[in-house]
Amino acid sequence: MNQSSALRLEDLTESAAMIADASLIVRARFVEAADILLHIYVRGLRPASLRAFWPEHVLDYKEVRLRYKPTSSAISRAEEVMYRWLLDYVKDEDRRVLLGKWSMCLAAPHIAGSFRDFCKKTGANS
Repeated sequence: MNQSSALRLEDLTESAAMIADASLIVRARFVEAADILLHIYVRGLRPASLRAFWPEHVLDYKEVRLRYKPTSSAISRAEEVMYRWLLDYVKDEDRRVLLGKWSMCLAAPHIAGSFRDFCKKTGANS
C-alpha cells in the first residue's frame, strides 16, 4: 500500500472521529449486555438446593473462571441496551436477532459458538 492512499490522521474529521469512538462504545455496551444476560440469576430458574451447591469457581478449558453476579447498575445498563436501544434503533426483527447473536458470540464464544457458523447455518451471509 502506498503512502498516498493511506488515511492520515489529519484527514480524519472531528465528526468522523466521534462516530468511530461512539461505535466502539456501542459495541462494548452490546457485548457487556450479552455477558450480563449470561450471568444474571433469575429467581426460580433453578431449585434452591442446587443453587446452594453451585460452585463459585468453574473449570473451563483448563483454566479457572470465577462466576460473578452482575450488579444492579450492570443489569440496568444491559436492560437499556437490550430493551431500549435495540427496540428503538433496530426496527427489523431479523437484524435484531443478528445483533443479539453477534453480541452473544463475542461475549461467550464457548457457549454461543461462532457468528460466522451461525450466519452460514441461517443463510444470513448471502
